[in-house]
Amino acid sequence: MTDLKSCPRSLEILELLSEAMGKKEDADQQWLRYKNFLSRSLWGWFKDEELVGLLGVEKSDREIRILHIAVQKPHRFKSLGRTMIKSLIQFYPDQKIIAETDLDSVGFYRKLGFDIQNLEEKFPVKERFLCSLEI
Repeated sequence: MTDLKSCPRSLEILELLSEAMGKKEDADQQWLRYKNFLSRSLWGWFKDEELVGLLGVEKSDREIRILHIAVQKPHRFKSLGRTMIKSLIQFYPDQKIIAETDLDSVGFYRKLGFDIQNLEEKFPVKERFLCSLEI
């Protein structure tokens, strides 16, 4: 787990951040928010000096909100996402962890023990879910 806020801006970070967002155009903006806001943290996981996963969060007094999580395609389904969430739990003990996600990823959070709430009232066109984990 490496603090990416202390790293220089790189194409590698921006590509994985845009993968987490689904929008390439906004990656630079998000990168600046991580760099400039003390409440935000961005961590990376490396394998052989290659960035293979990242996890971005925002901390408040009561909770840790997962903003971005991504694993490079060749490294998916190898428990790296699980490892990132477990590292987050260890780094922020006794904090509630929340994430908002879509139907494609809700099973990932369910397997990790998160409580799932459908946000159908908030997003009637596209299914979204609030995932929360009390530690």
